[in-house]
Formats: sequence, structure tokens, C-alpha cells
Amino acid sequence: MSNQQASIAPYLGVVATRGAFPNQLDAAHGTAMMSRSFHRTMVGVSGLQIVIPNFWVNGAAGETAPGQAATVTASIEYPAGVFSQIKFAGATSGSVLNNSTLLSDVVPVTIPAKTGFWVRIFFNPGVASLPFKSDGLKATVLGDAQTITGATDQTLSGTVVDGGGANFWFGPAAIIGVTSQPSFLLAGDSRVANSHDSVNDNTGDMGLLARTVGAKYGYINGGTSADTINAWAGGLATNRIALASWVSHVVCQLGLNDVGAGSLIETTKSNYLRFHNLLPPTCKFILSTIPANSASSDSWATISGQKPTGFFTEGKNSTLFLLNDWMRGAVSGSGAYGVGVGDRPAWVDGVIEIADVLMYARESNKWVVTGAAGGITDDGIHPTQAGCLLLAAALQNSNAIDNVAFSISPSYEAARNPRLAGTTDKDGVVTPAMQLVSPLPNSLALAITPVNVTNVSTTILAANPNAKYRCIKNPSAGTITLNFHVAAVAGTGIVLNPAAATGPLDQYEMYDAKGNMDRREITAIASAAGPFLLSIVEVQ
Repeated sequence: MSNQQASIAPYLGVVATRGAFPNQLDAAHGTAMMSRSFHRTMVGVSGLQIVIPNFWVNGAAGETAPGQAATVTASIEYPAGVFSQIKFAGATSGSVLNNSTLLSDVVPVTIPAKTGFWVRIFFNPGVASLPFKSDGLKATVLGDAQTITGATDQTLSGTVVDGGGANFWFGPAAIIGVTSQPSFLLAGDSRVANSHDSVNDNTGDMGLLARTVGAKYGYINGGTSADTINAWAGGLATNRIALASWVSHVVCQLGLNDVGAGSLIETTKSNYLRFHNLLPPTCKFILSTIPANSASSDSWATISGQKPTGFFTEGKNSTLFLLNDWMRGAVSGSGAYGVGVGDRPAWVDGVIEIADVLMYARESNKWVVTGAAGGITDDGIHPTQAGCLLLAAALQNSNAIDNVAFSISPSYEAARNPRLAGTTDKDGVVTPAMQLVSPLPNSLALAITPVNVTNVSTTILAANPNAKYRCIKNPSAGTITLNFHVAAVAGTGIVLNPAAATGPLDQYEMYDAKGNMDRREITAIASAAGPFLLSIVEVQ
């Protein structure tokens, strides 16, 4: 993984892992529950706040009220057996309103970065109406435990005895502190929640995204079984979207259940935009491509034994293929959710490539295989632990999370557009990357006169001198992505002619260390004196 660090001004944000939302309601056991949940700090902290939920997410139907308020007490347990009491508006207990959340006071506690601790919560609604998480998040081996019958307040002493079973978990929706690092809300369905993954280390991170994000950054696991982008965009995720004010990035891995229900691709795209527009303006919006959904005659041991089902068809005209390629920027959209600068939707701040890792081919709608039954998936929908580990390794090796956390960097561009990396793209065209080192004038009036850039290999450019290209420049101050046309190729140089460009090609993008984008018309670009790296890639 990259050791890249960001210079982000300190802010109040998510500093620990494994925040999550309930997705079921227990009305058959006790009238109170005692919970102990495991988490890890991602930065060193001297104080923490927690957010306690009193709602549950009923899949595509969205957030649902349990029916009454709940009285809560809580503590931070660190190290094991040492308790720091959490207060609420100065009192030792608080009330979480029905279908709402409660933010605690700051509890002074010093915990180093990358260190495990526990949150204890006594949740007492007074009636048998206990919201809980059933998506496989529970890590008993790391100390998760929930008492739901005869529960008493053990927030400051005692051993919490687990009585809820493997699929009963409750804990804070978010753990907040002062941080200078990115933080994430992972919006998704059962694949993100965990479902068919299981604990295999001391982090407790599970599911499509948490294993990679949780290796370096604090997160809220917002995955819920049967959830849809339609629910998040349609006013059915009010409490969850409110928590986006505590993160720097939202990663959206929603859409599978929408496609499975027959949602049109334009409707799904529109819902992504509606979701984006509900987020705080300080929050970066990241899409992630969606892996396959298939049936199998041999328990997903082979490619040939798989067959796409229902609305999940095979081929380049399938909804899933077109939706994923639109996310990648390979397919131009239209209207408000069409392409922006270059070939990326203007309101999307990054894309994490998941489908290419877990799918046999982009248009196949089939899972990669190991040759063993149930190797990467055991039901055609959810990745197994092996599938999640495969994805985590791929995302870590490509620095995928760092690249969306800090900037849209050349390595991210290479992952998005195989032409830059010199690999074979989806159409089988191999185009090597081009780089140059050349001192340029400090001010380039690109919109006024063409500019000669020397010392460029003309291998690609000579073949199609009037093609559209993307130029990525990386001075120490940030990243500038410039789209342009090539007017001519002469000797060892090329002539850039942005005057021949139209629409979004007349713009460039600049990203600061936090990934904030400043998009402007091309009038002039100032660069530091001396050499810098310039990568050129043909775009569609």
C-alpha cells in the first residue's frame, strides 16, 4: 500500500472503524440490551464522541422507527477492563429519540493509532423493541458481545455475556474525534455490510470495502441487506446521510438491487446524482463499480458453469456493463448526470474499480473462479472471505483508496484507463503510456496560442495527430488534468491546440491535497520552474 499522507486541516470526523446501523428489530426477547463492540482507532486520539442510533434499516424500504425513545448509558473500555464514562449534555445518561441518533459529549481518553478498544452501551427502551445488526458484522473473537435477555447496565464494570448469537450486533453508528486524515461512509448493500465474509484477523474489518478502507482510515459501514440507491436518494436514509457530515468521503456501492429489480440505467444514474446532492458540500462522492450476479451449475467452480440471471444479462448492452462503464467514464452520459471534465461525470470525485477484480470479463456478468466450489462466491451474489481478501489485496496494491482519498493521481488514471498503463483495454487495443520531462515557461497561455512541448515520444501521436488526448501534470503543488487536441506532430515535439477543443475539453481540473477540485476554463497554467512529469493518454 502507499505511504502517501495528506496535509488536511484538523477537523471533527470519524477516527475509528466499525461504526454501523441496525437492520432489524428484536421484539421477542428483553426490554433492554447491554452491548460491547470492538473498534480500532485510525489516528491517535485524546478524546472521543460516539453516535448512538435508535432506528433500523428495512432494506429498500429505508429507515424505520422502533416506536419509542431509549435511555442510554455508555463508556469507552481501554485497555480491557478500564472504563471511561461517556456523558450526554453533562449527564451520565441520555435519551435517543425514536427514529433518531444521539451524539455524546467528548470523553477524555488517550488511545494510540491503530489500537483496538471497545464501546459499551446499555440501551433501554423499556419495551421489547431492540434494533440490531444482523449482516454478519459480529466478531466474537475480538470481544463483541450483546446481552438481550435480563440485561443490566454493565457500562462501568463486569463481563458482558453474549446472548444474542452470531447475527445480533449493536454498537455506535460513528466514533468521532479530531483527525487530519480522510474518513469514509461506505454506502452499500449486503456486499458492503459483510454477509458472506468472516473475521480472519485482529481488525474485524469485513465486506467489499471495509477491509481496504479500514487498513488506514476510519469508516462507517453503511451496508445493509437489500438496500438500494433509490432508497438513499429518495428520502429514506435521513439519519444515515446526516452522518456524512462527520466524514470526508462517501463511497457508493449501491445499484445491484436496483438493477435486479429492473431499474432503468438512466434512473439509476439519476439516483446517484440525487444522492450526491443530499450530501454536505464538504463531502467527496466516490462511485465503485458493481460486480456480477450469476447462477451456477457447479457452485461457481468454473466460468462455463455460470449463467447470468434475471435482469443481469451478458454482453456490452447489458445494464450492469453499461452502468459500470459509465462510472469508469468510458460511456458518455447526457444531461445533468452526463460527462463533465474529460470523460468523468463532473459531480463524481473518483471511482473505485471493483468489478474488474471480481468479474471474469467486464461484459460477462460472471465471477472469477478458483476451480473450487464456492471459492470466490458461494451464491453468485456475495463474495466469500476469499473473494473479499482477493479484492482487498488488489485495491491495496493499486493504492485505490489513497488515490480517491487524496487526489485523482496518475496511478488512479492508470487504473481507470488501461491505455495509460500500457495494458489491453476492453476493446483489445494496446497503447503504451507516454511520459516526458521538459522545463516549460512559468506561464502557458494555452487558450490564446498553441504551445510546443518538446522531448515527447511520438509513437502514439504520429499515428493520429488530430486525436483527443488527456495530459496529466504533477507539480509538487497538486495535480492538473488538461484535455486537449493535438494539432500537429513535428520532429520530437507536439503542438497542443486547445482552441480546437470544444465543451469540457476547454477546462482543466486542479486538486488540492484533500482532493478538493477547482475546475476552470483554460486561460493559463502556472508551473514551477524545472522538470516535471507529464503523462499523455488518448481518451475516447
